[in-house]
This record gives sequence, C-alpha cells and structure tokens, in this order.
Amino acid sequence: MRAKMTLFCAALLLLICVGSGERREMNDMAIVLGLGVDAANDGLLLSVELAHQQGVDQPAEALVFSAAGQDLEQAGEHLAELLDRELFWGSAELIVCGRELAESGGLYHVAAQIYDDTRFDPKPYIVVADGTAQQALGDSFGEADYVSQGLAQALADSERQPPTLTLLLERGLNGQRNMPLPLLEQTPQGLRLNGSVFCQLRGDELRTACRQ
Repeated sequence: MRAKMTLFCAALLLLICVGSGERREMNDMAIVLGLGVDAANDGLLLSVELAHQQGVDQPAEALVFSAAGQDLEQAGEHLAELLDRELFWGSAELIVCGRELAESGGLYHVAAQIYDDTRFDPKPYIVVADGTAQQALGDSFGEADYVSQGLAQALADSERQPPTLTLLLERGLNGQRNMPLPLLEQTPQGLRLNGSVFCQLRGDELRTACRQ
C-alpha cells in the first residue's frame, strides 16, 4: 500500500508540475525509486532504479541505469543525457552505497550533497551493499516488484531505528566518527539484510554544506 501510494503521489506531482512556464509531460520524466553510489575512477558511479510499466494490466518492471561523473551532480547529468529524459528524484526511498565508498568515508560527502539538493526527499533510507550498489539495484528482494521499495518497507517495519539520510548527517555533525548501517548481502536467492557495517563519517569539513 505504501509503495502504491508513493507512486501515485509522484505521478500526481508530475502531472501538476509546472517549470519555466511550461507544463512538464509525465513521459518526459523518469521516476527514480532508489539510487546507488559506488566509487569510480576519479569520481562516482551513480545508478538509479526506475519505475516502469508498459500498461495498467502489465506487470511492473524495474529498470536500472548507471553513469559515471566527477561528482553526484555530473553523474546525474550524464544519466539524464543517457536516458534523454529528466530524472524525478523526489520519489527516491532508498540510497544504496557500495561498501568501498562507505568504508572510505565517501558516503558522507555524497549524503551531504543529496541533502542539500532540494530535488531530493531528505529522508530516504541508507544501506550498504556487500559489493557494488549497481549490482544490488539490479538484483531482487523477496516478492517486491522494485528492490528500492521492498527494502525501504523492510527497514520501515524493522524494530530498530531506520537509518535515514537525515540521521546519518546529524550523527556526523554531532561529532560521531562512524555509524553502523545495514549490510545488504547478495545471495543466489536474491538480496537479504544481514548484519551491519560501519560507515566512516567526516562531518567537520561538511558542516556548512548541509541544508539549513
């Protein structure tokens, strides 16, 4: 129900959204359900899981695309060029981080960029892939049509405090040097949440970067 409501709200926003004096057509935008970030040569590899359905009576199908860039903004621009469509980030419920990026402290910098960008919801959940985020988004999670929505729902239903983007930044700004994040393991049966891994936080250098 939560997943369907999210897609409905995203579609409604797209239908009424007006930019630069022009009404934006829904078909001109790609709805991002989740994003993944991995370390890449001299930058980042950004992956997105997009909502896709051929018709009302057709099954939902996840589409995953990736593009590299020197930073998150450039990688996003390269993705938009690849898809020839503007990306709608407001419906993203999940951020998947590759383990290499999380353990090196790079995730905190990416999180601050996302939080400071008003196109994003500031409260997506964050998990770390035991491998790459790109591979994780292209896998499966239980019976969920979309990996991002299935994982977000599992985290929301968890008895523990769900790890959100906002919480990660608050911990860093309060001087905490690391934070445990759920570990996403790939198995022959699909993805599963299995334990946690410590993400290195570097809050001091980014104190002025966060949205006020």
